[in-house]
Amino acid sequence: MPYKNKNKQNEYSKNKMREYRQRKKNVEPVEPVEPVEPVEPKDNPFIYDIMRFELLFDTIRMRELLLRKTRFNTWMNHQLNVLEELEILFKRKTYI
Repeated sequence: MPYKNKNKQNEYSKNKMREYRQRKKNVEPVEPVEPVEPVEPKDNPFIYDIMRFELLFDTIRMRELLLRKTRFNTWMNHQLNVLEELEILFKRKTYI
């Protein structure tokens, strides 16, 4: 919206710049954060049991989802079967 009076426009601009400089001046510097060293996990077999169970549960859930008849699931099921066949093949080759 244009100003009718040039003096009001100048005063507004001066106040705006004064507020901007004041905000800029009041900014406090941020202190650098010290890096945190990673914590080594302690050997707790219970945690590993839980992780194995979660993996097994996820695998079972994935198999259930793959049983639904869609084209993608059929394709993915085929890929998993191929992986299983390759795994069996490689196991046989290592033992021979």
